[in-house]
Amino acid sequence: MWQPALADDGDHFVTRFDGINLLPLDYRKDYVMLSFYRRGVLIREVHLNELIQDFSKLRRTASHYYWGNYWGWNETGHYVVETLEGRKIAFDVKTGLPVQTPR
Repeated sequence: MWQPALADDGDHFVTRFDGINLLPLDYRKDYVMLSFYRRGVLIREVHLNELIQDFSKLRRTASHYYWGNYWGWNETGHYVVETLEGRKIAFDVKTGLPVQTPR
């Protein structure tokens, strides 16, 4: 089950990976982690390998790997994720592209 998040404009929404911040042990680097839509039409998908730079840093739990967190909407209307590498990535909901990567 994908977790949807509706933008303030009512036209755009984001779905996120249903494992939330945990990946299965047999994860693939091409997992779709975010999907951006406008009125139900897919704009762009963001894959795990676009979020994680060094896969050796994934943190093993008892049954999964921890990759990071979805923070959701920020004050400027961008959808934000933070990786376990400490990278915050904000995405433009209209394009699905990163707009900033604060250090």
